[in-house]
Amino acid sequence: MKKTLLFISALIVTLITLGQCTDDYDWGDSEFGVSPDPELGETFPNAMLNEPYSEVVFILVPDNASAIIEGQDIPVDSVLLTSVTITQGMNSYTPEEFGLNLTCNNGGTSSNPCTFLGGQSGCGLLSGTPLIAGDFNVTIDAIVHVTTNIGGFEVPLELPFNYEGYTITVETEFSVESIKKPLEEVRISPNPISTKGLIQFEANQGGVATFKVFNLLGEEKKNEIVTLGSGFNKIAIDASDLNSGVYLYNIEFDGFKVTKRFIVNK
Repeated sequence: MKKTLLFISALIVTLITLGQCTDDYDWGDSEFGVSPDPELGETFPNAMLNEPYSEVVFILVPDNASAIIEGQDIPVDSVLLTSVTITQGMNSYTPEEFGLNLTCNNGGTSSNPCTFLGGQSGCGLLSGTPLIAGDFNVTIDAIVHVTTNIGGFEVPLELPFNYEGYTITVETEFSVESIKKPLEEVRISPNPISTKGLIQFEANQGGVATFKVFNLLGEEKKNEIVTLGSGFNKIAIDASDLNSGVYLYNIEFDGFKVTKRFIVNK
């Protein structure tokens, strides 16, 4: 399955040559996370070879290391993004060789813009011009900085943490049609919503889809069968029976599944 990149780079990029993102993502009641989140089926648009590319990724660092590293029930001081490896088969590329870099923005909480303090959020602007076409695997390495008490003394620890399982697809003008997905440009508005919202998207053919809504505990709140037409489609969502908080909506169609996050704010 072809996915696009959730791409977090620890390299410090000169802000004169690259722009900076705005940390304005509403996390609701979430204690940690990234957005887009590939584990939820969220993706970035595919990149095009030799054409400018720019997308924003948001990160929320937890207060406690147990949220991301099992068995480590200690407060998080900070998370430092240290390196990123891009591979295709046996070949490995640096971000510069690949043509994309990410500028970190932690709101000035640390002199290193790629250091995110525990309990705080930040963002990164992924931008550049992809230089190589194809499908690539991405692993992002980070260090979780914590302080624990050992024998009455506070001891700083560095715990490695890897973001794995990400990919990026760089298309050429000849490959776009061959990898076209059953559903494209899925989006919800407004977000956050109060009582009613609208999910809009493009379908490459007509048919029957399943639409579901879950809370972050995985509890199913809505389950509907919807009929799609070829081209532009929309699904109305009624949130009047949902409490304020963060939810996921899921659309399954023609063997393809997309899951995205939305917020109810009453």
